[in-house]
Amino acid sequence: MTNPQSTFPIPQSQSRLERVLRSGRFAVTAELNPPDSADAQEVYDAAVVLSQVCDGRSTPPMPRAHIATCPA
Repeated sequence: MTNPQSTFPIPQSQSRLERVLRSGRFAVTAELNPPDSADAQEVYDAAVVLSQVCDGRSTPPMPRAHIATCPA
């Protein structure tokens, strides 16, 4: 049986998040909800601020979905 890592190269993105994770350090990520309007400036501004303190940022595909619990 061959080692799959020797058969296929491991892709590397050279992102800040990848560097932190490969070094074994704790990574901090943040999730940004998309804007309600077509103007993405608010999200862009938040991403710029978060880039100073977060190793990775993402935007969820369906941010309006929320998990709810029953009080009973």
